[in-house]
Amino acid sequence: MKRTFLTLALLTTFALAFAQFSADLETGFVFNGYNDARIPNADTDPSTFFSFVDDFDADPIMFGRLNLHWLVHPRHEISLLAAPLNIEPVGTLDRNIIFMDSTFVAGIPIQGRYKFNSFRAQYLYRFKNQKQILRAIGLSVKLRDAVISLE
Repeated sequence: MKRTFLTLALLTTFALAFAQFSADLETGFVFNGYNDARIPNADTDPSTFFSFVDDFDADPIMFGRLNLHWLVHPRHEISLLAAPLNIEPVGTLDRNIIFMDSTFVAGIPIQGRYKFNSFRAQYLYRFKNQKQILRAIGLSVKLRDAVISLE
């Protein structure tokens, strides 16, 4: 066990000593410009369209997006991206809303939630001859966590 741990520690130290790291951080404000929902969304269903813009008060919120890059070798790169987004508007509706088989009565304050988190892991391999049309090839895995809810 000690030998395995020591080997992993040495390999990690060696990799970190010769690898290059970089990070991109983006930030700004999210304005709720168009966000209409109806769940379930079927013409034959009694669910009601509602708008997080027109029916709720949603103040602009800050967002953040972090992208980490690890250049393991000049031809091998690993990237990780995290872009969480969570908006929680509140409002008192002037009409009843049927949402996910629940009825929200007019005149009672409602807490809404719009969540759209995005995460990505990526591997990129750069070819040795960069004068070709195809310079690199890679693989990406993306995970999204999305929710629209009312309470």
